[in-house]
Amino acid sequence: MSGKDVDVWKTIILPGLDAANNALYPEFMSKEKLLILQEKSPYVFASQIQQDPMPAGGALFKPECLLI
Repeated sequence: MSGKDVDVWKTIILPGLDAANNALYPEFMSKEKLLILQEKSPYVFASQIQQDPMPAGGALFKPECLLI
């Protein structure tokens, strides 16, 4: 996916939960189970279930640290 390959690849990302919190495949993993996993282990959830890894320490700026 870095562009250094001779083949052309199309990226397909299938998150476990969509923007409306609907499970991709509820027969395999229910919405409730996914939400519990998200709460208990946000890093693993973002990386493995949502296919959108985040840095190990979290984001660069945490919303609760901003003075707005």
